[in-house]
Amino acid sequence: PQDLPMLNGDEAKLRPMILNLAGNAIKFARERGHVTIGGALSGSGAIVLHVQDNGIGMTGEEINIALAPFGRVADPLTHGTGGIGLGLPVTKRLAELHGGQLSIESCPDHGTTCTIMFPPARTIPRAADTGCAAETERAARIPRPASAT
Repeated sequence: PQDLPMLNGDEAKLRPMILNLAGNAIKFARERGHVTIGGALSGSGAIVLHVQDNGIGMTGEEINIALAPFGRVADPLTHGTGGIGLGLPVTKRLAELHGGQLSIESCPDHGTTCTIMFPPARTIPRAADTGCAAETERAARIPRPASAT
């Protein structure tokens, strides 16, 4: 949403988190399925991002398997979908590196919602909220690590 504050984070880590979750939602969506990507500001000031689908869903046990490195859920519906079982574990770890957490709610045959909640300390108030556009712009800059040569 346009009114969502900026998030102070490492773009090189934020991008794969969203792409992993969106890719899974698309991969496991049913024909004519729906995938929704959104964000909100919690009452505590935390930025909450979610990816929701109405795909095949998972049981609690399957979620635990999918969150384990190289864990792949054995299901005839997912056979041949590709991947090596690292998308969700990597996304979870990248969220934790930002001080956040990944949560997954799912129901077989109804879909899955993956939510990343970043701590309020990662929220950068919008310039209109603080009255200082230059400070908000400066805070939003993300330092990039020097590349190894």
